[in-house]
Amino acid sequence: MNTKSGSLFRMMFLWLYLFCFAFCIVLILALYHKNRIQAGSGTTNDPNNLKSGLFQVYSSYSTYIAILTAFYYNSRKISSNPEQEQQVGTAFWIALFSSVLWNALNVLSLVRCWYGGTIEAALDMIGYWGTLFSFLPALFIGLYIANPVTNKP
Repeated sequence: MNTKSGSLFRMMFLWLYLFCFAFCIVLILALYHKNRIQAGSGTTNDPNNLKSGLFQVYSSYSTYIAILTAFYYNSRKISSNPEQEQQVGTAFWIALFSSVLWNALNVLSLVRCWYGGTIEAALDMIGYWGTLFSFLPALFIGLYIANPVTNKP
């Protein structure tokens, strides 16, 4: 495996999270445009579901996108050295699987709103499942991306 592949894998993780984040934001705005969710005053009797939805998605994705962006741009400096190569092993595959699963849970929670579910239920699911399983992609992305380059023997 060469360093170009390692950089490609980092970029793949970054684009996975960026795409799912943007898809969730667009879906929330589309639901608002179709009057499926409201932008109320934020009181108990008049909840601001638009603001809550955008905040929940932003808070779920912001850390991942920031870290993945930092590691991707940092890896571009590292990958210029031909003496080093990317190690792909169990941590990569678990990071990829858990990232896809975590993103699918978040996206599918909001897609249910499009087909008649409530935004409150979707935000509860993102808040619960997204938080409950967030350690899996974070742990293995950290293991894979934070220390991905080794010297060739």
